[in-house]
Amino acid sequence: MKRPFNLQIANEAAEWAVRLDAAPLSPSERADLTDWLNASPIHVEELLAAASMLNGFSNVDPERKLDIESLLSESGAEIVALDTQRADPPSEPKPTSRRTAWMLSLAAVLVLGFVIAVALPQFQTESEAPFDVFSTGLGEQRTVALQDGSLLHLNTQSEVRVIYSDTARQIDLVSGEAMFDVIEDENRPFRVIAGGTIAEALGTIFTVRLVDNTAIVAVVEGAVKVDRAEKVSAVAPKVQQQPVIPAAQAQQTEPAVLNPGERARVADRDPEIAVDQQSLEVITSWRERRLVFEGDRLADIVDEFNRYNRERLLVDDETIRDLRFSGVFDADDPDSFVAFLEFAGGIAAERG
Repeated sequence: MKRPFNLQIANEAAEWAVRLDAAPLSPSERADLTDWLNASPIHVEELLAAASMLNGFSNVDPERKLDIESLLSESGAEIVALDTQRADPPSEPKPTSRRTAWMLSLAAVLVLGFVIAVALPQFQTESEAPFDVFSTGLGEQRTVALQDGSLLHLNTQSEVRVIYSDTARQIDLVSGEAMFDVIEDENRPFRVIAGGTIAEALGTIFTVRLVDNTAIVAVVEGAVKVDRAEKVSAVAPKVQQQPVIPAAQAQQTEPAVLNPGERARVADRDPEIAVDQQSLEVITSWRERRLVFEGDRLADIVDEFNRYNRERLLVDDETIRDLRFSGVFDADDPDSFVAFLEFAGGIAAERG
């Protein structure tokens, strides 16, 4: 559905165009323009439309010798206001309204194409830094070679945003799980932000998973520093590698440096960083589409299978949700796990 033309917004956009072309905006004017643009996407559309028209007529009267007042006094019946092509004119238009519209239109013709050279740079901010988005669907896995040679392995139902600059490499884990095989670069730290957690690679291979606002970081090779995201700026200088200290079974509020086979859990609302041991087989098993369980709750095992398959598993008996099982299973074959439950666990399964 085509939105109705709003003459007031068009006039305001034209006025901003003239002000931008006339001279650099003052700090207060820049703030006013920002507020005006943020008020509605229609404001942005109208200003860009005005900029497009200005750019198209950039060669008309470059020395600005035309007299607007003379042109208005000589206008005949064959001249129609531009806005009548976009909306029904008022039943009794006021002369001042038409005159204002004409003055703004002719002023637009006389202004050089400012939007590319002047206007658009003023609208850009550092928060609009470009980034790449990579994601996977149900049961899908994907490997991406990043621009520095590092490898990104995405597990099922995952999404990341990759933000590279001259001073830092940042990965925002929006959802799911990913493994990072990082190329060392002393001038650009490699950091993964997941919820309220930041993991900085110290030349390493590691995984990060986001589950219910809890970040789980596990190290395969090298070392990873884990801390609260608010403590470290994404553009801060690279932190110095700290001496490696035993982290297993620790409860820490200070940053933790993880070594191979160690895992940290950081919940958004928990001030402590809980660290324990995790076998490398478990950390890397999903890369081979295997699910390794070591005394895991039945409810958690079911959730894990459901991450990969359209055939859903459901625990319909609350009394068995906390039963624990161990084993290695094919992530794509939930039926094998159901058969295991029936045979070894004495649990009845109903298929539908």
